[in-house]
Amino acid sequence: MKSIIPIYKSETSLAEKISHNTISYCSEIYPVSEEDYQKPVFAELISVEAQSNNFDLFPINTILVTTGWNKNDDVFDREETWVARFTPEDKPFNIGHNPRQIIGHITSNMVVDDDLKVYDEFSELPSKFHILTAAVVYKHLRSGDPDLEKESASLIENIQGGNKFVSMEALFGNFDYGMVSASGEQQVVKRCDSTSFLTSKLRSYGGDGIYNGCKIGRVLRNITFSGKGLVDKPANPESIILNDIKVFAGGFAELNSPAQGENNNSSIGEDLMADQNFEMQIKDLKDQLNDATARLKEMDEEKVNAKFEAKNTEIQSLKDKVEALEKNKKDLVDNLDEFKKSVEAKEKEKSDISKQLDDVKAELDTMKAEAKKTERVSVLVDKKVDKAKAEEIVEKYFDLDDEKFDGIVAMQVALVEAQSNQTQDSAEGEEEPLENQDQGGEDSAEGSDLEGSEEDEEPALGSDDGDDNDLLTSMASYFESELSKKDEE
Repeated sequence: MKSIIPIYKSETSLAEKISHNTISYCSEIYPVSEEDYQKPVFAELISVEAQSNNFDLFPINTILVTTGWNKNDDVFDREETWVARFTPEDKPFNIGHNPRQIIGHITSNMVVDDDLKVYDEFSELPSKFHILTAAVVYKHLRSGDPDLEKESASLIENIQGGNKFVSMEALFGNFDYGMVSASGEQQVVKRCDSTSFLTSKLRSYGGDGIYNGCKIGRVLRNITFSGKGLVDKPANPESIILNDIKVFAGGFAELNSPAQGENNNSSIGEDLMADQNFEMQIKDLKDQLNDATARLKEMDEEKVNAKFEAKNTEIQSLKDKVEALEKNKKDLVDNLDEFKKSVEAKEKEKSDISKQLDDVKAELDTMKAEAKKTERVSVLVDKKVDKAKAEEIVEKYFDLDDEKFDGIVAMQVALVEAQSNQTQDSAEGEEEPLENQDQGGEDSAEGSDLEGSEEDEEPALGSDDGDDNDLLTSMASYFESELSKKDEE
């Protein structure tokens, strides 16, 4: 079970990342050669006799961890690392941290310096030291699976060829803050509620690793090494974080007092607490107030008062302007409302006048039409056309223009004359037999012939009347055709 790291109020947004209290990093593998078994350090890790009796094991060594500040800005404290030195022992060795693909296990660990000198006492340790870990890979797995044995053989071949690295996984129960100033001064700031705002500055949690010009790192606490995973050689050299370790030996910074310990300097702690401690903020404000008071005393009090009065006058003037503008705004709003009402009234008046005008125009058009009808009926009546017939003609051909209607009038005049002539001829035919009666005898015979002749001529007259009607019909059709064209246009 992972250790639960406390989460402070200022770290709420980072709670999930902080709870993931596991780190992994790569280190190089050192296959053990026959010459290595002659060295005391390797003899202590795995005895030659044990190796000779376990020919199905392939031994390897790795530098598990080095104390100091690594490339990821994680700090392995000397004391924390010393306490955790035996925690990797008997932990599994797998492929890519997959617990289902265990290929060996860690057998032993020891603390060494750069020259592989072994240390058993903390008091004798140099400022930087390493944990050297021995492990074995199973060469012959009696699982009945030949493919698995082939894979193990291939893994060993890749290890010997330098194509594999070891990824070590470590758990930690808490952390503090390591601080390094631009001048190289080192200190550790205890993580607590008042300093937890620094967590957001750490690179591990999305920060840039800088605070107030100081480099800031994560000092791991309560470390447990949980196992090894065999991984491919990383393409990015930065993944191998144990190649460039810087010594870090900062002591704890204390509030308002010099920190105790090797290479300690109180400046980092004082700067930090000055930003967070209310007492320091209050003191700073008091100092600023005292300085401002002193500067005021040096100034001419009368001039200061005059400046204040001038400012008050200016403020009052601005207030008056604001009030005037507000009043002007209200007047404008009121005027605008009145104007809108006036416009609406004018629009209504305009609408009413337009309606009245339309009514007058319609009435005038009606009057003009009636006058036109009356005039045309009068013209026809003057031309001896019966009034009823004239009204019928005018109603039927009212839409014709004057020129075409004059043609209608001419047609009616011709018809009237034709009818008049017909009537006159009929009257003359009736009077002629009376004259013949007075002549007697021969004249009577002639009159008889004349009567027969007149009777023969009556159909001709009727024919003439028919021709007149045909002419009238033809003219009517013509004018109706012209009227239809006019309607289509």
